Amino acid sequence: MFYHLTFFERRSFRKNPEKFISLFSFSDQRIMALIRRKIAPFEKNFIFSDERVQFAVCVDNKNVIPTIIKNIKNSFLGFSLKIEGDEIVHHSNPIQIDSLPNHIHTAKDAAEHIAKMPADYSQSLAQLAINDSTVAISVSHVVCDGGLIVKLFPHLLNENLVIKHNDEIKIPIPVEYRFAEEVSKRTQADFDNHNHGLQKLSRIYWERNDTLPKDILSNYYITETPVDQLQCFKKENKGFNLTDSLWTAMVVTDMALNNQIETCAGVNTCIDLRNPKETEIDPLTANNFTAVNVFAENINEKTTIREIGRKMREDFIQKRKRGDHFACLGAMMQGFFFPGPYGFSMLSNIGKFVVKPPVTDVMIQQTIPAKCVEGLAAVLSFSKQIGDKNIVVTRVQQSPFVMSDEKAQKQLKYLNYVMENVPIDVELAKALDIIKKL
Repeated sequence: MFYHLTFFERRSFRKNPEKFISLFSFSDQRIMALIRRKIAPFEKNFIFSDERVQFAVCVDNKNVIPTIIKNIKNSFLGFSLKIEGDEIVHHSNPIQIDSLPNHIHTAKDAAEHIAKMPADYSQSLAQLAINDSTVAISVSHVVCDGGLIVKLFPHLLNENLVIKHNDEIKIPIPVEYRFAEEVSKRTQADFDNHNHGLQKLSRIYWERNDTLPKDILSNYYITETPVDQLQCFKKENKGFNLTDSLWTAMVVTDMALNNQIETCAGVNTCIDLRNPKETEIDPLTANNFTAVNVFAENINEKTTIREIGRKMREDFIQKRKRGDHFACLGAMMQGFFFPGPYGFSMLSNIGKFVVKPPVTDVMIQQTIPAKCVEGLAAVLSFSKQIGDKNIVVTRVQQSPFVMSDEKAQKQLKYLNYVMENVPIDVELAKALDIIKKL
């Protein structure tokens, strides 16, 4: 099932992807002074779903808040953008700064509070709220992603932060334009193969509940775990990293919830397309990610957790080299594809935040209406180092229409238990036996 593009748009894309992408390019001199443009195909997914990204920081010195606000304003173009019909439009209205309640003193609480504030995209694609110790933003995923926030965070307090500036283009450049050449080299068969791969991913089967209000947001369950409690950070498990741990914990959890061993396990994995060597903040590179389906095939009850992780790592590396993630981008330009009556596993491992005074806490998350994510069993993760404490944050997303609160809580419980307590050289059957005893 496809969402978000019209029949005619999909037909145009299938016939000639390169020509279709060029409709949204900026080669035409008439639109180089870009203050408005059509919403691009990939962006339509996030307009339709109303997905937003929240970011919050706490500080112990309120005098640094103006600098944080200035750098956020200059880095996130969403504060000066709005939606008019099928276009993204630049505006020059001043930023509205809302108040956070004074009882909010954690980044998590601030992010959750601003996520519940109503957004009006006809006025702005971003919101900002503060109190004396906290700054929080909520930005449409159309013009923001985790990679931009990770890029900005180390420079948040820099009073002389240099940000790439463009007097002509006022709206972020769509990811499909930046990588139009790479996408144009893929065929429709490549796009279809990506969507076919979604049907092979590990999944959690639906338990429908259509008695709920249609406009509710997804639910989220979160844990914070010191890294010294995780199997992947033990000396004897060198070479088995945090992403490997998340991948394997997710597929083992799905098998435990479904009470069956699969011969193929997989996770749809988000990829930041920014150049990691580029340190300068580029506001025009705002929503710049894709994904790839990562598999461990030919597994059985005797396959170890370590072996599943190795297979997934090798598959990931091979597909990155081959450019399969651009086939995913092309496929998503035709709309998100949800293959069946289940949520397929998806991982967004955002990165690491090194928290230094006067910053005392950080949170990043996303929110989306529950109806839009029935087909996803999504996990978001990041780590934060605060002083000598290094913590991994794990957050699972639940659509109550297809997953009960009990099952969602069990999902997070299993996920963390595997990462913390199941040795990676344990065979799959044994790992599932251990989990069942919970």
